[in-house]
Amino acid sequence: MVSSNVQTAFDFLKSASSQKRVTEQKRAVELLLEKHAPSSSDLPWANSSPNDPLFQNLQKLLSDSSMLFILNPVQQEVYHADSGTAFVPGALKKLLLTLKSRFVVRPGNLDDLQKFVRFAFEKKIRYSIRGAGTWPFGGAIPMNDEIILDLSYLDFYQLDAHRRTLTVGAGVIFADMRKHLRDRGFALKQDITNPNSGTICGWVVTGGYGIGAYKYGHVRQTVKALLLLQPDGEWKTVTPEDPLFEKVFGSEGQIGILAGVVLNVLPLSYVSKLYAFSFEEAESIEKFVDLLNEWNLTPASMIYFDPYYLKTTHEIEQEKLNRELQEAVESADPLRIARNRQDLDTIKHYQGLQHVLVLEFDSKKDYHFSYRRTTTEIAHKLWEHRYQPVEMKPKGPSMLVSETILPLSKLAEYSQFVQSSVSAWTGNPVKTEGHILNAKEILVQTIILADIQTVRHKLYLGLVPFITQTALFFGGRPYGIGIWNLPFMKGMLQNGHAEPLKALQQIKRETDPDNLLNQCKYINPAGRKFTLRLYKGVTPLFMEKGVQ
Repeated sequence: MVSSNVQTAFDFLKSASSQKRVTEQKRAVELLLEKHAPSSSDLPWANSSPNDPLFQNLQKLLSDSSMLFILNPVQQEVYHADSGTAFVPGALKKLLLTLKSRFVVRPGNLDDLQKFVRFAFEKKIRYSIRGAGTWPFGGAIPMNDEIILDLSYLDFYQLDAHRRTLTVGAGVIFADMRKHLRDRGFALKQDITNPNSGTICGWVVTGGYGIGAYKYGHVRQTVKALLLLQPDGEWKTVTPEDPLFEKVFGSEGQIGILAGVVLNVLPLSYVSKLYAFSFEEAESIEKFVDLLNEWNLTPASMIYFDPYYLKTTHEIEQEKLNRELQEAVESADPLRIARNRQDLDTIKHYQGLQHVLVLEFDSKKDYHFSYRRTTTEIAHKLWEHRYQPVEMKPKGPSMLVSETILPLSKLAEYSQFVQSSVSAWTGNPVKTEGHILNAKEILVQTIILADIQTVRHKLYLGLVPFITQTALFFGGRPYGIGIWNLPFMKGMLQNGHAEPLKALQQIKRETDPDNLLNQCKYINPAGRKFTLRLYKGVTPLFMEKGVQ
């Protein structure tokens, strides 16, 4: 039974529209190009695809709130990539993928979204779903001349302060919600680790873990209801009591479009107590987490940094602070000079740290410590890096990342293996950051800094799947599949994830029998080139041999 509050929240999303935004943008372009486009027929959207019947039929079907357009070369750079695919060499992408789109449909309201999905279902038209395009595994890139369904204009949201719930549409990004909630005295319970991008709905269907996970759990424990547009174009409100609820999380858009979410939010806590502990060995991290449970201490978040991550962080901080100090001296600003010198003194202590665990408490009742730890200044400095692993990128200048979920008990063995293999082979120490999810698991980002414009560093791309295979060897799993992690589905089956995967595949067969949504990706084999199938099947054999 769907509550009236949830129904009201989703009715708000269904009534919202981007009509004003689209109209203003078109008017702005008209003003910008009025000297170069004497008549309305000369404007960019006027003759986008005069010879494509499908484009023309959809133009007639959808309202003026929505936009359809053919990608120009600059737009293709954006829409044909994501934060991971952008680093894959063009030759390799061409070998494995037919990376091509027909045109973009950007619905401006949920009615148009539903019309498009129904039309696609009836006409058996394949399309790829795109939110912010920040997921690194190829989940949003278009394949085989399919349509791109761009959800970015469905960025409607509403806060119910009385009930402490937030309703968001498919295009709402985290950065906007942090500010909106903060200005009104609220905060998200769980948050993504990417500071400036990523949609909340996209995160729900691809990951759902991040900052706040240790105390508040996976995002499913915060969600009150999901608004799912099924592949046949029918709406379904999914609540925690529905068997489908669990399946949506991590489904990667394969069983429908997540058009809205209602989730619980917190009153803004003005408590942020930080502690940082340094351990000589990674094995001590698990023992310490066990002690926290025994002591009934509940940090909202715990973040792990290995020594190589800390070393690079120290270099970055030092360079940044020296620049700021120079600017302060040139402007004769004694306050900034003093502050920068103090910060430089603080980060000197990074050099003596080993395996560091930073704890953040958002409630006084959750903490009480009387044990030796690092200084409060260091804890605050390191806590600032919860959103900033991408600061390392200029050191590469590319950053290759393997994201996996590991048993906490295997963190030390995993780290030792990766350092003794990858770091030793390349002479380029791998950096590791991790978010403790609960007493048993850690979400690990293992980072290789590289310059993929050089031949040698292009070879580093092959080390990313090797690192992911290493995590599987130690009982872990990839944090999402998309395209680039397809070879590791076999390992997931062997590591105890066979039943959830089979259940998701069954729903896919029932609701999307023609495999229209997100072809080539995750559990949808439609459209895969022979080389991609070969990549999926053969890569694990080589990686398993290498790890063993």
